[in-house]
Amino acid sequence: MNNINLKIFFMVNVFLLVLVVGGFTSCMPKDEIVEVVNNYQLRKKPGDEYFAIYMSFKQDGKEIAEPEVRSEAIFDGTFEPLNIQEVKNSDMMFILPASGKKYLMDGFSGTLMLEGNPFLRYEKDNAGGLYFVTSAGLYFMANVQGLPSKVDQYYRTGTRKDTFIYRLGNKWGVYQVLVKSGISVFQSPALRYIEILPAVFDKIRLISGDGAHHFVAQRDGKWQIYDGWGRRRYLCVGVFDNTYRLNTYSPNAAGERNVTNGYIKNILSIPIDSQEKYIPYLRTKCTYSGDNNVGIIRLTTHNDKYQSFFTAGDDHSIYSLPWEDEDVNAEYHY
Repeated sequence: MNNINLKIFFMVNVFLLVLVVGGFTSCMPKDEIVEVVNNYQLRKKPGDEYFAIYMSFKQDGKEIAEPEVRSEAIFDGTFEPLNIQEVKNSDMMFILPASGKKYLMDGFSGTLMLEGNPFLRYEKDNAGGLYFVTSAGLYFMANVQGLPSKVDQYYRTGTRKDTFIYRLGNKWGVYQVLVKSGISVFQSPALRYIEILPAVFDKIRLISGDGAHHFVAQRDGKWQIYDGWGRRRYLCVGVFDNTYRLNTYSPNAAGERNVTNGYIKNILSIPIDSQEKYIPYLRTKCTYSGDNNVGIIRLTTHNDKYQSFFTAGDDHSIYSLPWEDEDVNAEYHY
């Protein structure tokens, strides 16, 4: 065979090989892909029954590297945005069905939210906030950081400085929204929940409104008062001015008398589910929301703060510790 025929022979064989390989490649099963957002995909590999979350690496619309798997292959291959008005950035949260269960994916990170637990439903809490119900616990969709990841039950005040009273197991604790200010003249103050009372209490009452913001809490059968920063306090009355305030009581303190036990007794006597019930001892109407274990007692505020039960309308719960100026990373348990 001369050189020309040899070249033709090889060219024909190469051409046939390309056709065979190309035909074989085109017949190979391909991944099934559902694009979600930000290069995150639901992708089902050949032979798999379900889809997994992947991150693809693209340039000019073409994949330039092997996609990175982000979850197990458990999903049905459909999705829908959460899109709930009460939840910030919920347009970037996606519900992923999986064999009758529903998971929530963060569209910014491509990871599963709710610690990877499927959710049963979502509901509004007593203050109008949204939470997800899972078999592992409740997840409050707070727009502020710092809360425990999941709890078994909770109540909120829903105010700007939100108080979050929660249960883990059969014990109760409290988180409070605080402000860390002075970060920069170009930045807004940062909000963050911090732990005020750890989840070691059997029962808790938050007394708020009309100058009050403190807790009456039971631990090991004993009721005590804790101020708005989680510090142990006593209720004292001025001997000469007959005004009440939280204080660090000393038997030798001049001009004050410890009335803690009487105060706690009156607080515990407020009926559950009271609505604007006038309590003579507290000089105002009270509303109780909650149950026998935990509750929020709201005092109707006097127009004239000097008519309030507490000194000039202030229980001294945050006395000498301004809300706005403290570093939220500081330790507040005294």
